[in-house]
Amino acid sequence: MKFSILIPTKNRLKFLKYALNSVLHQREHNWEVIVSDNCSEEAIEDYISSLAEKRIFYSRSDTPLSVTENWNRALEFSSGDYVIMLGDDDCLIQDYFTLVSQLLSNYENPDFIYSRSLLFAYPGVIQGNPQGNLIKWNNWGLWRSSDPFWLKREQADKLIQETLNFRVTFTYNMQFATIRRSFIETLKAEKKFFHSPYPDYYAMTLMMLKGEKILASPLPLTIVGITPKSFGFYYFNEQEEEGAQFLNHQKELLQYPHLKSLLLPGSAMNTCWLYALDSVIRNSDSSQQLKVNIGRYRALQAIKFLEASKGESYPFSKVISYCALMNLKERMTLGSLMLLTSTVTFLLGAKWGNRVVLIMKKIWNPHPSYSSVELRGHYKDIGEIFEKYHPLDV
Repeated sequence: MKFSILIPTKNRLKFLKYALNSVLHQREHNWEVIVSDNCSEEAIEDYISSLAEKRIFYSRSDTPLSVTENWNRALEFSSGDYVIMLGDDDCLIQDYFTLVSQLLSNYENPDFIYSRSLLFAYPGVIQGNPQGNLIKWNNWGLWRSSDPFWLKREQADKLIQETLNFRVTFTYNMQFATIRRSFIETLKAEKKFFHSPYPDYYAMTLMMLKGEKILASPLPLTIVGITPKSFGFYYFNEQEEEGAQFLNHQKELLQYPHLKSLLLPGSAMNTCWLYALDSVIRNSDSSQQLKVNIGRYRALQAIKFLEASKGESYPFSKVISYCALMNLKERMTLGSLMLLTSTVTFLLGAKWGNRVVLIMKKIWNPHPSYSSVELRGHYKDIGEIFEKYHPLDV
């Protein structure tokens, strides 16, 4: 059994070293690492050469690629029986290969293993956490057992339906999945596994939709890092423009002219999520009747518009112009609430208008609340966490 660890990277050698170290310090040895360098300016090749490790394959693109292109590129270079994708600021947890091998031995031939993860936000990345934050991620409602289990088809279908309704009931990060290569091959469209501006949203949704043998493991098998130079940083700090530049996904954004009439101004993240779901439906070749809840997408966009307008006290003119983009039913519901927000703000002040927006967010909340376990301590980098925590002890 051979494992492929895919690590796309760009100008983050400082963090890449921890990711590579987490592989090099595993007890099992039947693995390869694919480092797909997205036209970095840092001396990444020199560092990898200094490791003198034949199982680490390095390739640098001559021109900047989108995240989706670079992920596909990394996959093309790999040859392992099972594949896992790491960000260059993530890492495996101790005994990853040993634990996964045991799962594969005890549970025959899963299409993919879906596991938990530790989430480490570096100091200063998330507002209110100047010393950093480490949690055992628990944003999936099915983690009620400490033992691995086969995910039933009806459970997976429910998760897919929630996703089509723009509700995050399982995590789309690729670090949560160890995937059988032959399963990947069945899911390729146009000879590529990753599609859309959000390749992780796309791939994880398609895998959950098409997987016949999905093994769920409550053990955290990876550590997901959020650094000041990551998309997670831009996401948590609501810096969408910088996040889009980071992903460099302009090419992918041009592939959805048929959805133009359905879009509303608001969050680019919601729109990219819509694009990912559209790609899933187009590439799934499924007999299931899959339908994206466009109404919820547009509601989330309207709420984002209001949130972005807080400093302007929800001016009537902008709200009315926004409502003009809606259909009659939306104007009677969302539009009425938006006008109510402006009226309340005008009469009682922004504090009360913001409360109306908060109520709207609770009604259309895309993120159900699941309690996560905070692992207290102060850590300067993800390497310290790798050295300290074994998944069986977390």
